[in-house]
Amino acid sequence: MSAPDPGLSPEIGKRLNEYLLELRLPAIRRSFGEKARRAEAETLSYEQYLFELAELECQERRQNRIVRLLQESKLPLEKTLENFDLIGQYRTKDGDATIDPSGRCMLPI
Repeated sequence: MSAPDPGLSPEIGKRLNEYLLELRLPAIRRSFGEKARRAEAETLSYEQYLFELAELECQERRQNRIVRLLQESKLPLEKTLENFDLIGQYRTKDGDATIDPSGRCMLPI
């Protein structure tokens, strides 16, 4: 939970935290106090303050989504296109296959 904003009464701070928890906005809930203090110090507009909070929430959700999807995919994370052997999957005991410019596999005859 974010440090309480000195400008908020304890009751409002508590209720705001409850609302942000209910709305499932964890990044905003964690950082609204710090961002509010910075916005006040830098005389940011309300819109800029709100924009920064929303941007932070979206960035964190995107990152969490990527992590979740990678875990659910159960793909080996060390595999990349650079180290993936496309030809290897077409190797035969008679010789190596080639892939022509159109992407078709050409097996030796």
